[in-house]
Amino acid sequence: MSTGPTAASRLDSIEAHSFDYVPPQERHGQPRQVFYMWFGISATIFSLVTGFVGITLGLSFWWTLLSVILGNVLGALFMAFHAAQGPQLGIPQMIQSRAQFGYFGALLVVLVAVVMYVGFFASNLVLGGQSINQLASGVSIDWGIIICAVVSLVITIFGYDMIHAVNRWAIVLFGGVSIFGAFTVTLAVALVEPPGPVAVIV
Repeated sequence: MSTGPTAASRLDSIEAHSFDYVPPQERHGQPRQVFYMWFGISATIFSLVTGFVGITLGLSFWWTLLSVILGNVLGALFMAFHAAQGPQLGIPQMIQSRAQFGYFGALLVVLVAVVMYVGFFASNLVLGGQSINQLASGVSIDWGIIICAVVSLVITIFGYDMIHAVNRWAIVLFGGVSIFGAFTVTLAVALVEPPGPVAVIV
């Protein structure tokens, strides 16, 4: 896999391939970019909200933490197989799944992914709109949602390299901002309690 700059690595160029096959000479990047992208995506208000869903449903802090860790480990295990294939095949994961499930069988995988991504995007838009409204009371939640959607659309149009560049900055803006750290630590300290028995609902 080439790691040098190519015509496709310019931030001012519109994404040319999207879901298409990417020729070997246009494949570029480094393993650390995976960290940038997934940390940037995960270090958001939406992740904080969903991370504490277990507690709101009655689980203790420790059981919630364990479920988050196990969910991430299991999810990463399956994603790792696709990630290993990606640089070799040069095609997206949903297209790769045709090798395992067949052309028509992969449609179910694509449908599940589309529903999941639409839900993820919609949730982030609402939280983003609410956040902008809180920061600038003159901007309504609806306009906040529109602003977030337009910014996301622009990033998507410019594609791969823009997404990675934005997420490198997201690490600084979200991961490095003390508000997130202080908020997380405060919630953790307030909610910590000794592990109790797990309630199994049949």
